Amino acid sequence: MGTKTYTNNSNIIYSDSDSKYNKSNQLKGTEIKTSKLFCNYIYRNHIENKYRYYKIKDINHTKYLKTKSYSFDPEYTNAYMMDLKVCDIERAKYWKIQSYSFDPEYTNSYMMDQKVRDIENK
Repeated sequence: MGTKTYTNNSNIIYSDSDSKYNKSNQLKGTEIKTSKLFCNYIYRNHIENKYRYYKIKDINHTKYLKTKSYSFDPEYTNAYMMDLKVCDIERAKYWKIQSYSFDPEYTNSYMMDQKVRDIENK
């Protein structure tokens, strides 16, 4: 008996004799799935490494600021926020010398400057 071969538009060959099909397209599908999974893994790994990098940077910055007598928790504040808060504290000290009283917990340095301008312009 002869074998009949059927083809369709996706180049998959079906044969009556051994009922096997061309695995090249099937491998391409799994390669695509594998590459997507690999890309997702790489992306997740990249994000985790970036997070670790910034956490280490925050911890080191906390140690540096501790030598300057500032205390921050790196779990809740990043290095940028620490720098802003230090700037606010320094500005509050400056305005204290100039006979203005500001609480750096509630006002930032820009607000302090604006308040002083408002007071002096009256």
